[in-house]
Order: sequence, then C-alpha cells, then structure tokens
Amino acid sequence: MLSKVTDALGKTIPQTHQASKFYSEFELTSDDFSIGIDDGHPIKLPIVADDIQKLLNISHDAKFGLREDTLLDKQIRDTKEISADKLQVKCNEARLSDLLNKVRKDLGLSEGSKLTAHLHNMLIYGQGQFFKPHQDSEKLEGMVATLVIVLPFPHIGGAMLINHGDEQHKFVTENIDSQSLKCIAFYADCPHEVKKIKQGFRVVLTYNLVLENQEIEFNKYNNKELETALETYFEEKKLPDSEPRKLVFLLDHRYTEHSLNWHMLKGSDRDNAWMLLVAAKKLDLKPYLGLVDLHEVWDTDGDEENPELYELIDSSTTLSYWINEHNVSLPYAGYSIPRDELCWQIETSDLTPFETEYEGWMGNYGNTADYWYRRAAVVLWNTSDQPALEFKYNYDAAMDNLLQMMKKPDQCEQVLEIVKKAKRYLLKSKSKSFKDLVRVALYLKDAPMAQSLLSQFSMNLFTEGIIDELVKLQNLFGIPWTLALLKNWRDQKSKYYRARDIKVSIDTLISSMIASGIDKQLVKFLFEYKLHIIKERSKDDKKSKPANLTRSLDERLDSL
Repeated sequence: MLSKVTDALGKTIPQTHQASKFYSEFELTSDDFSIGIDDGHPIKLPIVADDIQKLLNISHDAKFGLREDTLLDKQIRDTKEISADKLQVKCNEARLSDLLNKVRKDLGLSEGSKLTAHLHNMLIYGQGQFFKPHQDSEKLEGMVATLVIVLPFPHIGGAMLINHGDEQHKFVTENIDSQSLKCIAFYADCPHEVKKIKQGFRVVLTYNLVLENQEIEFNKYNNKELETALETYFEEKKLPDSEPRKLVFLLDHRYTEHSLNWHMLKGSDRDNAWMLLVAAKKLDLKPYLGLVDLHEVWDTDGDEENPELYELIDSSTTLSYWINEHNVSLPYAGYSIPRDELCWQIETSDLTPFETEYEGWMGNYGNTADYWYRRAAVVLWNTSDQPALEFKYNYDAAMDNLLQMMKKPDQCEQVLEIVKKAKRYLLKSKSKSFKDLVRVALYLKDAPMAQSLLSQFSMNLFTEGIIDELVKLQNLFGIPWTLALLKNWRDQKSKYYRARDIKVSIDTLISSMIASGIDKQLVKFLFEYKLHIIKERSKDDKKSKPANLTRSLDERLDSL
C-alpha cells in the first residue's frame, strides 16, 4: 500500500523544476574578486609566494566540530584558518548574484527563493595537509549549503570528494598556471573530505549560503495520483482497538532542529514534502515534519575498518522532534515508528551514518556493527484522530484542553467523543491524574465510561487526598458502582503485597472516610483489604531470616 505513495511521488515531480543535483560547480575570474588582510595589505590574484607567507602569519590551526564540542586534532583536520573578520573580500555583486541564481537552480531550490552568501573563513592547505570526511554544521539561521572558492595558486592534490547517498562528486582543484577561481557549492549535509596536498598550497574562501523563506505555491504541487494513494491508505480498515493509522515518509537530506522547516527543504525533499502537504490539505490529514533517529545492528565479518554486513540483527526507528505546518516546534513525545507506517525513496543504508560502533567477539556474541542515522520525515494522520494522538504525544496539554472544554455545559458530546478515541492513551499514560479523570467522569455522567476510565488505578492510590473524589463518585454513581471500582483496584495484578499496600496510616484514613460521609460499606471494604494485606505479609514472613524478622518487628506490630 505504501509503495503506491512512493511511486506517486517519484513519477510526478513538478515540471516547473528541473532535476536537481547536490552540488553546483562553476568558475570565476580574478577580476571578479579583490582580497585584503586586516593590515591593509592587498592579496593579488593569482596569489604570489610572498602573500602566502603573509596569510600564514595571521592564520591559526583550524578546529572542527563534533556534536556540541569544538576540537583540535590534526589526525582529523590539518589546515590553517583565517577568520572572516581578518579579511576584506569584495566581489562583483552582479556576477555573484548570477552565480547564486545558478546554484539555486542546480540544487533544485524553489524559483521563489533567494540565496545569500556570507563569508565564513579562509583555509590554507600546505603540503601533506587534509581534512577527513565530515559534515558542515549549520552556522547561520537558514543555512542550506556551503560555497567553496579555490583561489589561483599552484598546487597538486587537494581534491574534494563530496557524497550524497551512494553518489560521489570529485571536485579537482589542481591549478598550476591558472587565472580562474574554481568554485563549488553543495548542500551542507553532504559528507565531504579534502585529500592531502602533494605540493604547493590550496587556498580557499568558504561561504555559508543562506536561503530566504519562500511561500509554498500550492497550485504547482497538485498530485492526483498521490491523493488517490493516500486516500486508499488511510481508508483501509484497522481493528477497533488498533492505533490510529499514520504515514511517515523519510526524506533524503539530513537536517537539524535548527534547519528543519517546510521552507528550507532541499531539492527533491521540498518537492515531495510539499506535494504531501498539498494532498493532506485536500484529504483532511494533519501534516508534520519530524526528525527520525534510526539505529541498526548488523552481524559482520569482523573487519572493523570496512565490515561486510551479513544480517540485520536489530533495528529501531524513533521520531523525536516535531514541527507543525506553520514551522512551530511541538513538545510531542518520542514515537517508535512501526515498519508498516514507513516509506522512502532512498534506503537508509545508502546514506552516511553520523555514528558507528564496532564490537568484536565477546564470549558467545560479537562481531557486530552499530550504525546510527538521522533522517527527516513528513508525518501524516487523519484530522479526526488528532484529539486521540494529542493525548499520546502531549498528554498534559491535551488534558488541559479537555478540562477547558468541560467548563462549558454544552460540550458533553464533544468531550465524550474525544474520550472514546483517546481512552487507550488516557489509561496508559504515566501522566494520568486520578483527580483529572474524576472530573471527566463527573462531567460526562456516564457510569460505564467512568468505570472504564478509573478502574486502572490500584489500592496504593489511597490517601486522604482522594476521599473527597470518592464521595463525589459515590453520590453520582451510587454505592454499588463505587464498591465495584474499589474491587477493580484490589484486583490489579501484582505479586508483591507492598505494591498493593495502602501507603498511609489506616486508622487516620478510615477516620477521614467516616468524617467525609462516605458509606460504611466502603469503609468496611478498605478495613478488610488492609487486614488481608497483613495476613499475606505474615505468610511471606515465615520464609524470612530471624534477623530480618527482628528488624521488621516494630513495623509489623504497628500495622497490626
């Protein structure tokens, strides 16, 4: 069923957009640029040997980012860096604008969007220097790509390898006697590396390319085949107690929490996501963007450097960060995505993991490789399932909204409908509050529904704080109903009596119950239950060591 969704996306990329690449390569001339350093000294192009030394004098060893840290490790990155504030760089604005427009088209960015270039630094690679495979961090709000401009100076080596999925582009920068500046722009999430310089110096300017937001042109993203596939998928019948149907379409590029935005999607991701968004609007589906963490454990041949993968042992796919159609982040809980809700166009195994770990033989197990990936996704579900799923992913906010609805006396039908759909999450949530659910039960005045909502608690809930709630339930639903509720609590399964015990003083509790006007049948039930727990504990105590019995004597006598 999901394959029809993927096929529909693949066949109908809007004709207004040409096939996009993950890079854009071009050249500038020396006349297009002027460069100076902070002491006012101009750097002529092509660069001469004396100027190389002047640049090196104001440079420092380049660091690199690893998650939240910034590190200096010449085994990973060996190059010199000059920060942008020490440089005066001017470019022919008209020429640069034309080239950024070419980059936008090559990368498949929207016609209505605009790229701007922000100088980040100058890098100088000398003989033997390099930068191992890495991915650029998003240094500015809205950054989608990196621009590298290689200035003319004789060097051999220093090719840049840029990867996207299973594709690779080799950007050769060798120039012995060139007047031109070789340039390449590529998506910031593309892993890339700079090979060792064999001779000379490779001098580059790097820019952060920022995309200005553009409005979604809905009429360009109509996809009838996709709409039919989604309609069929969401109309397929499921068992009455099953989860609401959801669809999670994995995107191809990598994003962070800062860059995940409907307007900032890259290449085919934008086309696919916007087609899903437009279809969702027509079919009354709720659209979201999310970040998905994927973890795979593979059986391998034992080669730590380049293992051959034999069998997938275990995998997990968790959606951990959400934004709505208005690019507002949501405090939704993580969601473990079942495989039958997932679809994609590029296999995760064709992408570069952001972390790997190898474990050799350890007794009876080992020779496994762990791979962690992060992908973005479009998530859809029926608008009619929204109230229920709000309780699944953001229980506290959903309950607050429900309690606000209950302030109006004419909302009973709507509240009941929400409760029916969300009941599975109301009962399972660790955040559930007995008092909140009592308020819902009293508002609905539906005895079977109230019993269903409140029966999931256990006797260790008993404190003086719930007595007033029990009185309200007794007065509305009657004594037999309330007694049945307590019996349900008593019968909650737990083999340990302590997990079923009443945690407060029984004499204080019973005195409070009598004073509150609660029926004596309920008081008698509670007293007999406490006595039953004491008897159970006495049976267990027969198996205890004498020292343990001595230590617990005062507590046991106090209970009795």
